[in-house]
Amino acid sequence: MTKENDTKSIPNDGIIITDGRSSYYDNLNVYKIKTINSVDLRFDGRYFYAKKTLVKKIKLNLSLSEYKKICQLYHQHKKLYYKKDESNENNPTKVNTNHYYYQKQIESVNFYRLTDKRDVRYRLVREKKIPFIVEINLDNKTLVKYHNRIKQNILNKYRGTLLDIGTGNGGDIHKWKNFRKIVCVEPDYEKIKVLNERVSKSEIRNRISILQNTIENVKLDNTYDVVSCFFTLNDLTYTNISDMLENISKNINGIFSVVFFDYDLFTKNINSSSITYKKCIDSETGNFTIEIDKSSPIYLLSYLRYAHLECDNIMYINIANSYIINKYENGINGNHVKKIFEKYGFKILNEYTIDTFPFLDESQILYTSNIKIIEFSNINNNH
Repeated sequence: MTKENDTKSIPNDGIIITDGRSSYYDNLNVYKIKTINSVDLRFDGRYFYAKKTLVKKIKLNLSLSEYKKICQLYHQHKKLYYKKDESNENNPTKVNTNHYYYQKQIESVNFYRLTDKRDVRYRLVREKKIPFIVEINLDNKTLVKYHNRIKQNILNKYRGTLLDIGTGNGGDIHKWKNFRKIVCVEPDYEKIKVLNERVSKSEIRNRISILQNTIENVKLDNTYDVVSCFFTLNDLTYTNISDMLENISKNINGIFSVVFFDYDLFTKNINSSSITYKKCIDSETGNFTIEIDKSSPIYLLSYLRYAHLECDNIMYINIANSYIINKYENGINGNHVKKIFEKYGFKILNEYTIDTFPFLDESQILYTSNIKIIEFSNINNNH
């Protein structure tokens, strides 16, 4: 929770009103989708509280209409239980404010692989409490958080040494705590400047090394237990992927995990206020379907890649309020990717797509449906 003198507001991307006596609390095994950075606030009809601490409404970034809706639901709730809690028929105006009910407290939480579903087991406690909770989400970047959860769930399974391909700005640093040594490969100098700054502030900074190079040309001296290539594969062509494995496969004795957008899963273009994701080339005519300067390097390079079968299409992506702005990447087919990896001695350990996450909007769900995760293994193949 923010400090009292913090002038920054807390963004919210949704409010959930729950009743303490609802059926949610009556189940032993409850599946609840809830982002990590959220907090349950008690509302007394006017003020919000985190336990006994007053939380000013201005800090929650609530619109007037949202606040009015909360007040309306609160008074509807109060009126409902006013009738139920009448202490006797002779005095219908008296409310039993000391009403007790059983609330179940969390005893253990088990996360399910690659989802935010949680098997929550409760134990009963007897507690006096106002059964009206407002759940405020503290982060409006739900899509990014969901993709981060996907990556975190993959990395949580492994230990040892990690080679991270296409580290970018270093947004995944906090996911590496279980690795004793991490080597980052990133060619972009501007991104490396941000990455270096993040590493310098990390508690695991002494375990992290950074190599500025492409993965096809980097020189590696050690062998790695795990390789992560998260949303970087689409920046490579099929030849690039072959060159990458030709260069580094001898340095891997373990798991190679890739998360990428599989063109084989693509069904239709997405055009919404939050996401634009569409193919640039008509597969039948071979012509560009979007307006682009034909003398630009992007057009020339993209057309050459497509014409020489180095990718299945060129994809245009723009995600509002993110680092992904007006980006072009390669549409690559998962089956082709698997054949390349198999050529270099990798076997498929796991292959799956992403479960639907109900907190995303329709365009975000469609965008996420294009994601494919494949975990390859070449353990002992190099020996």
